[in-house]
Amino acid sequence: MKKEFFSKSPEDTKEIAKKIIEKIPNTKKAKILALTGDLGAGKTNFTQGVGEFLGVKRTITSPTFVLMKKYKVDQEDQKYSNFFHLDCYRIHSKEELLDLGWSEMITKHENLILLEWGERVKDILPEDTVWVIIDTKGKNKRKITVILKEDEPKK
Repeated sequence: MKKEFFSKSPEDTKEIAKKIIEKIPNTKKAKILALTGDLGAGKTNFTQGVGEFLGVKRTITSPTFVLMKKYKVDQEDQKYSNFFHLDCYRIHSKEELLDLGWSEMITKHENLILLEWGERVKDILPEDTVWVIIDTKGKNKRKITVILKEDEPKK
């Protein structure tokens, strides 16, 4: 599966994120979205849109220095209870991701996991990972491509 969206603003990016997350089917394990794109492309904006859709009350900021943030999903009608936001920019090996509790995190179907800089840990991601590639096309313009892992771009 491959689908493209075009954003003209950070608000558009958030709305696109909401549409994408709404369409993702339930799975027996955690659902993982791996986000790629240059610095400032909108990965955190996308994540904020997902958080808004899930009813997360806390402000979502990039976990660059803490590596991972966990949010409680506040809407009872959601298929997820926990929302994990990881920033893999400073992660240099799969062992570092495993040290964060990755193996347990991905086994629970009630978890939704968004990984910024997912390409840095692609060798440890499950086959059903959804890839979200955000390309900068101007000051506020973005092309957002959603693809399945088997169609993963070679970076």
